[in-house]
Amino acid sequence: MLDTHGYVREVRKTLAVKLGDEVDRQRRVPTLSSFFQQRSPSYEKARIAFTDPDGLQRNVKVNTADFSIEADSVFVKRSVIDGFATPLEQAYEALNPDIIEKMRPLLT
Repeated sequence: MLDTHGYVREVRKTLAVKLGDEVDRQRRVPTLSSFFQQRSPSYEKARIAFTDPDGLQRNVKVNTADFSIEADSVFVKRSVIDGFATPLEQAYEALNPDIIEKMRPLLT
């Protein structure tokens, strides 16, 4: 209750936090996970905004209790590959070696 008569009730709490620049990239997820797990009774879900390694702005929704990503936050990474020596066909029955060669750097 927020008022003396009980007419007004809190529906949602919002907390905005930002990691300091000195937090190493590999320690960011464990640091946030620890922070929210200590406060999980107060904050059930969190939305985390970040820049991916390709420089794109992303955000995910996580459950603070176990830091699992919600299904609607899962995304597919897409990349355009071009610069082929010869034009590609519309479809292939097997993986084209030229396409495989262009995809390898994307997997690392």
